[in-house]
Amino acid sequence: MSKIKDPKLDVLAFGPHPDDVEASCAGLLIKYARAGKKVGIIDMSQAELSTNGTVPLRMKEAARAAKIMGAVVRENLFLPNNAFFDSPDVQKKIVETIRRFRPEIVLMPYWIDRHPDHAAARSLIFPALFTGGLSQYKTGQAPHRPKYVFFYRIWYE
Repeated sequence: MSKIKDPKLDVLAFGPHPDDVEASCAGLLIKYARAGKKVGIIDMSQAELSTNGTVPLRMKEAARAAKIMGAVVRENLFLPNNAFFDSPDVQKKIVETIRRFRPEIVLMPYWIDRHPDHAAARSLIFPALFTGGLSQYKTGQAPHRPKYVFFYRIWYE
């Protein structure tokens, strides 16, 4: 998606794979976007191991879905699909994303889920939300913590 002049977002939704945000909290993003709020989506992987579709097809669908939802930005962190592990590098990527977009609200997957990446996403994002507010954690950006964090369900039987 195109670069926006002021990257500050009202709502930032993290999805483990392209299509997770669509399947879980698209309605909420659409509602906020229609109310004039700036919403964005961060996909954590390309879902390169998915049985359904291909990476190029998923990227095309993700871009189209972002437009339909009214997202002003959609980016990918390019973490390895089915191998979400915490590390200083992963934390830095997420913290820099949070600090760049300075969201008021963050949406992320609930930690109980059938898919390991869905469940693990919380373990990566939640500590980064705290770390993002620490002034001594240096990234060259101002510290930021969102006011609200909400969890969404993707798949649980």
